[in-house]
Amino acid sequence: MTELDTLVFVKKYQPKSVKDVIGEFVPKVLKYMEKPLAMPNFLFESNSPGTGKTTLARAIINDLGCDKLILNSSKDRTLSVVREQISNFVSSESMTKGVKRCVFLDEFDGMPAQTQDSLRNVMETYDKNCFFILTCNSINKVIDPIRSRCIEISFKLPAKIEIAKYLKNICETENIKFDAEGIKKLIEVCYPSIRDMVKTLQDHAILEKPLTNESVVERDELFNDTWTTIKDKKLGTVRERIMKKIIYPEEFNTWLFVKVFEEALTNKTISASSLGSLLNIFAQNERDFKIGCNPNIVFLASMFKVMNAL
Repeated sequence: MTELDTLVFVKKYQPKSVKDVIGEFVPKVLKYMEKPLAMPNFLFESNSPGTGKTTLARAIINDLGCDKLILNSSKDRTLSVVREQISNFVSSESMTKGVKRCVFLDEFDGMPAQTQDSLRNVMETYDKNCFFILTCNSINKVIDPIRSRCIEISFKLPAKIEIAKYLKNICETENIKFDAEGIKKLIEVCYPSIRDMVKTLQDHAILEKPLTNESVVERDELFNDTWTTIKDKKLGTVRERIMKKIIYPEEFNTWLFVKVFEEALTNKTISASSLGSLLNIFAQNERDFKIGCNPNIVFLASMFKVMNAL
């Protein structure tokens, strides 16, 4: 662990072993790991980021001690990556005796269908030598031939009792003052994103602020404030919140779709013509997200159109 990892709570408190990961699927995964040469392909999915998909993937690799190739599919998404980098890795002999090699493709829903189709043949041809771990937030973007070759595990509903224990341990280790209501409120506001909960704890630690019911900011409060920022045409503030992952574009885009309807139909603060323009922008964002475009770039670019439509 680097010095930076010890300062960033998300890295510092990331489970390194499968048995320490939060989720009812853990016993199932551990059972598969008892036979390293028979490891299946996995597809980890959830509608929300920050639920532990990447953590579990890295924990499996760490526990097995297997050879690994780790790629981010939203960036390393071309056919040449499959035909060269991945194919070369999976066709090479494992350097760890008695264990398959592993290809971990994070954010797999960012990989275009054509590239996925090329990958399925590689997965089938070299299944005796290598297993794949894929993660995604939008499982409908993963083609059926890939899904049929994987064990699918959902991260939608992590146990709140286990999350509370995990958060209390961080508070006690970092000397963050807290009470039961503060832990409960933090889980309610950020659920199911454990990552967002841990980031909030780090904010409290830096500010030396106790974790209480009053100190935890509601998601809607943050989104409403950002919506006000958009209406004030402060693009720099919006960009900062997106790039620092304080707000996730996919989640905020859906919230905005509902919000503009509310303001147009209830508060009458948005005209009918502006409403139509705004809804088209948010719908286009959804289409772009679905085909694998970079969510940050898509959303921030759309903000110019939104500000002009208001």
